Amino acid sequence: MSPEGDQLCRDIHGVLLPGFNGPTPPPWLWAAAEQGLAGVLLFGHNTGSPEHTAEITAQLHHRAPELIISSDEEGGDVTRVQMGTGSFLPGACALGEVDDVALTHRAAVAQGRLMRAVGVDLPLTPVLDVASQPANPVIGVRSFGPDPHLVARHGVATVRGLQEAGVAACAKHFPGHGDTDVDSHLALPRLEVGEELLRGRDLPPFTEAISAGLDTVMTGHLVVPALGELPASLEPKVAALLRRLGHNGPIVTDALDMAALHADAGAGPGTTAAELVSIAAVRALAGGADLLCLGSTPDRDDAALFQTVYAGLRRAVQEGRLDAAALARSAARNRALAAGLRSRQARTEAPDLLTALTDLEHVGARVAAAAVRTTGQVRLSRDDALVDLRAGVNIAAGPRAGAVVELLTARAGLVPVAAAALPSWLADHPGKGVAVLTPGPTDAVASVLARAPHGVVIHLGVPGAAPQAPNLVLAHGSALANVREILARTTG
Repeated sequence: MSPEGDQLCRDIHGVLLPGFNGPTPPPWLWAAAEQGLAGVLLFGHNTGSPEHTAEITAQLHHRAPELIISSDEEGGDVTRVQMGTGSFLPGACALGEVDDVALTHRAAVAQGRLMRAVGVDLPLTPVLDVASQPANPVIGVRSFGPDPHLVARHGVATVRGLQEAGVAACAKHFPGHGDTDVDSHLALPRLEVGEELLRGRDLPPFTEAISAGLDTVMTGHLVVPALGELPASLEPKVAALLRRLGHNGPIVTDALDMAALHADAGAGPGTTAAELVSIAAVRALAGGADLLCLGSTPDRDDAALFQTVYAGLRRAVQEGRLDAAALARSAARNRALAAGLRSRQARTEAPDLLTALTDLEHVGARVAAAAVRTTGQVRLSRDDALVDLRAGVNIAAGPRAGAVVELLTARAGLVPVAAAALPSWLADHPGKGVAVLTPGPTDAVASVLARAPHGVVIHLGVPGAAPQAPNLVLAHGSALANVREILARTTG
C-alpha cells in the first residue's frame, strides 16, 4: 500500500465508532485498532455488569491505548453499565425536578468516577434536549425538563462534573429533539419551528455547554426545516451552526442504523442493512460529522457491517464524493479528543469499582429522596394488584419492565394483573388495593381508576404528562434509585 493509501486507511478508521457482538472484543476490532480506529461503543449486550465492563475495557486499553471507549450511559432510565440491575443514579428529569445544581454536579462526578472505574472514556451524556413535548416517545425523563434555562444550568453542571472525574462529555441531540412526537429509532421526526423559537428554546443548553468547554456534541436524526431539509445529523448547515456556536471538538452522529435515516437514502431494492449504514456514513461525513456511531450489532454480522462501511467510505473518497482533506481533519479532531482524554485522566485518579459504585448509590439515593413526590394515600399492601399500562419498548432505554415490576413484585409482594383481567381479579380479591404503572395520561388509567377509585397511580414519565389521580406517585423515571424510593414511600 502506498503512503497515501496507508494514510487514507488510517483516516477512515479514525472516524469510526463501531459496536461488536458478544462479551469479548473480536479479532476484526483488534485489527481495526492497529489501523487507527477512533473508538468502540459498548452496548448492554457487551457489558452485562460493571465488573464485566471493567474486564472488557482493561483488555481494550491495554492493547489499544489510543482507542476511545464509549457507552450510551446516561444514568436513570438509560444505562448500559448497570443494565442488569438498573442505575443507582436517577436520570436528568429527577435532577431537574430537584433543581439543585450543586447536587447535579456531585451526581455527575459520581457518575464520571464510575465510568473511570469501569474504563469508559466517553459516556454519551448529558441529554440537553428541552422536554417541551410531554408526549415525546423517546426523550421524556432523559431531559432535565421543559425550561431551557434549567436544562442549560444542569447540563453545564453535568459536563463539568464528568470532566472533573476524568471522562469526556457528549451533549445530545443537537439541535434539540425535545419537541418531537416521533421516535427517531423508528421513523424520521420533523421539527416545524421557526428560527426564533429554536434559538430561544432549543439551542441555549448547547450554547452554554459549549461555552463551558464541552468535549463532543451528538447530532440528532430529525429534520429541522429552519436549518435545512436533511436530517440534522446529515445537514451541513447544522454542522456549520455548531462551529459558529464555538464547538471545535468532534461532532458525533447518533446511531447510523436508526430507521430515521434510511427512508430517503435512495437505496434500491435488495440493499442490505449494512449497505444502508454505509450510505448514511458517507452522507454524515459529507454533512460535517467527525465521529460515526455505527449502531448496535446483535443479530448482525458485526465484521461484515464494519467492512461494508469502511469500503463505502473508501470508495466515496476515491470517487470524489468525500473530500480526503476533510476526512483527515475529522480523524485529527478525534485523535485530539483521545489525547486530551489521556491527559485529563493522568491528572485524576481512577477509583476502585466498589468505591465508585458505593458513592454513586449514596448520591443517587439522595437525589431520588428529593425528587419523588406523592399526593394522597399511596400506601400499598402485599398481594395488592400491579397493573402495568406502559406499552412497548423505549428503544433507547431497553426492555420496559426493568427494575420497577421486579422490585414491586419481589419486595413489595404485589401481584401482576393485566388491565383486561382486573375486573375479575377485583371480584375474586375484595378489599385488595391496586397500583398502576403509567408513563402518561391514557384512557386506560381512567378505566382502572373507575374500577379501583382508591388505586395508587405510579407515574414514571415527565410531570407534564401525569394523569389526574387522587393518589399519585411522581417518580420522575424508573431507574433503580427511583424505584427504591417508590418502595420506601408506598410500602416502607
